[in-house]
Amino acid sequence: YAGSATGNGLGPGGGIGDSVPYAGGSGGGYGGVGGNSSGYSGGVTYGSATAPTDLGSGGGSGYTSAPGGAGGGAIKIVASGTVTINGSITSNGHFGQDYLGAHPSGGGGSGGSIWIIAGSLAGNGLINASGGISALHFGGGGGGGRIVLDPSTSDAFTGSVSVSSNAPLGGNSGRYGTIVRDVASSPADITLTTNTSWIGNITNMLGGYGNFTFNSLTINSGVTLTASVSISTINDFTLNSGATINSTGRGYSGSIRGNGSGPGMGIGTYDPYLGGSGGGY
Repeated sequence: YAGSATGNGLGPGGGIGDSVPYAGGSGGGYGGVGGNSSGYSGGVTYGSATAPTDLGSGGGSGYTSAPGGAGGGAIKIVASGTVTINGSITSNGHFGQDYLGAHPSGGGGSGGSIWIIAGSLAGNGLINASGGISALHFGGGGGGGRIVLDPSTSDAFTGSVSVSSNAPLGGNSGRYGTIVRDVASSPADITLTTNTSWIGNITNMLGGYGNFTFNSLTINSGVTLTASVSISTINDFTLNSGATINSTGRGYSGSIRGNGSGPGMGIGTYDPYLGGSGGGY
């Protein structure tokens, strides 16, 4: 769905915009809620986590008609054999634009849908349905989209899978979208040999909390796994010397205008002589 230059973004989770003076547009929602802007709440979630076919929603406009970004599209791949992904499959939201670099920006569009059904899954590429950022001033980032990886026999894919959202200047990021990575009948032995990202809210095909599940997982020396997921191994998990699992900064976003995000958010202030409080957990 398109963003808007004169109001709310399009789509069921369209971001809000346009009427509050000097406010940016909020981010579009889909798999994750869109980010709040300096004047509006982000767009809502909708659609199916296990059979995603919806388009991502657009971001709201900033004051003085700064356009919001469009949401990501919808991709579905079905193969009875092996789907090998060494390149990139992306359905990201577009960024919200500013107006001549001097006014509040539009909100980012949400990520879209990627649904892969296969006999086997292989490769080390990128699968990404992340929310778009807001360009400059006080807009909200788009929420993440929805990804389903559904291999029936074997899952040997070692690449990055992400439904994240980045915090824009002066606004808040959207929330992570959803990833369903169904457990194949023969869980694989996985070795990560290059830097990899697994970022999103993991659910299973029944809609409950899920995991990335492998027979064994090895992370080689010098490799960083940037992760905000639950990982389960049937047998061995090996983190070699010099290897890293990193989740730094992958929680709720802070803000430079107002309160932070999350249940333990710090409280912001508009007083030029006071600082904001720290987040709790």
